[in-house]
Amino acid sequence: MTTPYTSSAALRILIGVARKILSVNAEVRRRDGRIINIVQVTYISSINGGKCSTFLSKKAFVVVNVDFRTKGAEQIEVIEVVDDDTFTVLSHKSGNHYVVRPYHWDKRKRCECGDCYWRGANCKHQIAVAQFLTGQLIAA
Repeated sequence: MTTPYTSSAALRILIGVARKILSVNAEVRRRDGRIINIVQVTYISSINGGKCSTFLSKKAFVVVNVDFRTKGAEQIEVIEVVDDDTFTVLSHKSGNHYVVRPYHWDKRKRCECGDCYWRGANCKHQIAVAQFLTGQLIAA
């Protein structure tokens, strides 16, 4: 199951406040047993080095992950259109090539990267191909 409630996302949300994330708990329950729409994050403070805990909106995690991947897509170049459903992209940051199949029925096989395979996430490579297809990015 794909979840945006990761330690790295929590660290991006709490930038400047948290030095290290200790735990992320998305199953916060009220006294009546109902799950509430917040995430509890326990972290080491970058201010005083002590252990702290706070609640964050679940929406904040979704927004920060989409923004993070969209920004990462700016460093991706579509270098080959193999056919209508297969593209080769180049990540300028890492120098790696990935094959992206944005319409594949299995979400985990839409890209060869680990983010897509392990988390089933709409990765930055897929976002770059989508932007290429809508004309927002021009292939070199």
